[in-house]
Amino acid sequence: MEIMGRNCLVIGMAKSGISAAKFLAAKGAGVSISDNKSKSDLEEQIKECEQNGIKVIAGKQDPSLLEGIDLVVVSPGVPLDIPILVKAKEENIPIVGEIELASRFTTKPIVAITGTNGKTTTTSLTDHILKRKYQTAMAGNIGFPFIDFVTDETVEAFVLELSSFQLETVYDFKPHIAAILNITPDHIIRHKTMENYIHCKKEIFKNQGKDDFLVLNKKDEVTRAFLPEIKTNIVLFDSDKPLEEGEVGTFVLDGKVVFQDQTGVCHTLCDVEDIRIKGKHNLENVLAAGAMAYLFGIKPEEIKEGIRTFEGVEHRLEVFATIRDITFINDSKGTNPDASIKALEAMDRPTVLILGGYDKGNEFDEFVTHFKDVVKSVILLGETRHKIEKAILDAGLKIKISMAKDLAEVVKIAYREAKPGDAVLLSPACASWDMFDSYEQRGDLFKKYVREFEGVKE
Repeated sequence: MEIMGRNCLVIGMAKSGISAAKFLAAKGAGVSISDNKSKSDLEEQIKECEQNGIKVIAGKQDPSLLEGIDLVVVSPGVPLDIPILVKAKEENIPIVGEIELASRFTTKPIVAITGTNGKTTTTSLTDHILKRKYQTAMAGNIGFPFIDFVTDETVEAFVLELSSFQLETVYDFKPHIAAILNITPDHIIRHKTMENYIHCKKEIFKNQGKDDFLVLNKKDEVTRAFLPEIKTNIVLFDSDKPLEEGEVGTFVLDGKVVFQDQTGVCHTLCDVEDIRIKGKHNLENVLAAGAMAYLFGIKPEEIKEGIRTFEGVEHRLEVFATIRDITFINDSKGTNPDASIKALEAMDRPTVLILGGYDKGNEFDEFVTHFKDVVKSVILLGETRHKIEKAILDAGLKIKISMAKDLAEVVKIAYREAKPGDAVLLSPACASWDMFDSYEQRGDLFKKYVREFEGVKE
C-alpha cells in the first residue's frame, strides 16, 4: 500500500487512532487527526500528535475536513454512520480501520480471535502457548494497537483479539488461523440489528483460503450455521461431547483435552486438571486456544505446559482479595449478560453481585433467571440500573436490591451486605462507557476501593 505523499485523515484520538496517525506520518503521508472531544480533554494526545508532525482538529468531525483527503482511517469506537464517514463513502474515499491498515504492511502469519465472550482469555492463552516456540506480538482489542508491531523485525507472528467494531472496517485482512468463539446478542445499539453484528464477526474469515484454518464452536448455533459458506479448513471444538468421525478439532476425552486430526487420531494436549482457570467457559477457551496452537505447529507437550502455567487475565474472574473471609472477584470484563452468566456459573458460594453500566441495547430478562441459588443481593449503578431492577422485579426474585451513585458507594454497600463465606462479584453485564473510560479503569477502581477497606471494622 503506497502511503508516501498521500493525504490521510484519522478519525478518533484513542490509542489505535494515534498509533495509526504516527505510522502514516512516519511513512511520509500528510496526516490530520480529528476528535469530537475538546482541546482541554485531549491535551496529552494533542502534544503527542503534534510532536510527530500530525495536524490535530479537536472539537469537531465535520465533513469539510475531507477536502483533499485520499484515505480515512477510523478508530473502532467511531460509528460508521456519522456524517463525515457517510460523506467519505459518497465521495468514494477509502475508509479503513487500524487493523486493516496494519495488515497491509506485514506478510507474517496472523492468528485472529473474535467472539462475544472469551476473546481476551483465549487470545492471552494462545499467545502464552505460542511464545514457547515463537516471538509473537499480542495486539488488537486487548489494548495494544496492531500497527505498533508491524515494523518490528523480531516478531514472527501476530496474535490478535478483534471486536466487531474492528472487523467492521476490514476488507483484505486475511488471518492464517481465525477463531469465532461464540456469538450472542451484544452491541445492538451500535450495529442496529443482530444480523449486522453477526455479519461483522463473519468478516474475520471472508478472505481465508485453502491453506488457512477457521476454528469454530460446534455447540454455538450461530457459528455452526456458518459451515456451508466457509471456504477454508474447518476446525471445531466442543466442550460437551467428542467430535464425529471425519471432523477435526478439540474435545474432552476421558478427562483429557485432545486434538482429533484429519485421520481420526487423537493427540492429548493436556489433562483437564492442568487447567488453572476455572469454569466451563474457560474449558471452551482452552479448547479453542489448544486447537490454534496445534495448528500453528506447537507440540502437544509444549501446549500442555502453556496451559498448565496460564493463570488467567486481569479483570476476568480475577480473585484479587479475601478480607474477613469474603472473597472479592473482579469480572469487569463481563460487559454483556452472557459473559456475566458464565461468571455466575463459576460461583460456588453466596454472592453479592454488582451490575450495571452503559446501555448497549441488551435485555436482562433471561439473565436474571440465573440468579437463583447463587445471588443473595444485587447492587446496581450506571445507565442500566433501573432496566436491570425492572427485570429482577418482573421475574419475582426475592433478593435485596441496592442502588449506588458511584463505585465507591458500591463497595461500601458490598461490605455491608457480604458476610464471612460470601463472595462479592463485580460482573456488570454492561459496558463501562457511561461512567468510565474502559472496563479496565472500572476494574482497577473497584480493586482500589475494596483494598482501602482492609482492616476497617463495622
